[in-house]
Amino acid sequence: MHSIPGLSRLAEALSRLWRGQMPLARAFWLYFIVGYFVFRILGAIVSWTAYNLAGREAAIPAALVFMVGYPIFAAIGVWRCANAHPFDRWPTAAAAAKIGIVFFLPAMIASSLGVRSLDQVLHVFAAA
Repeated sequence: MHSIPGLSRLAEALSRLWRGQMPLARAFWLYFIVGYFVFRILGAIVSWTAYNLAGREAAIPAALVFMVGYPIFAAIGVWRCANAHPFDRWPTAAAAAKIGIVFFLPAMIASSLGVRSLDQVLHVFAAA
């Protein structure tokens, strides 16, 4: 059975990220920050395709997997990398990466869900 070229390398890299076995700078900048934008674009393409083929019921889960699931996955991986590979030259890098996750992850998820302001979040909680 033949695999898609590069897919096994990507799967191995994502597995190393998940286990915290990747350099912290690569995990944070490439997989968390850049990966968020890549998966957001992929999520838009997949959800648009699912919407056109099967309707809204198929589009929403497809979008959530790519646009919400990936940032959470990457954040967990970066957190594990920060615990496993703190920088010797810059000891606060691990703490800075964790602080970045605490601030960026909620913003990434809110943006993916279409929440544009804190007022919208408060309105949702007030309605509940």
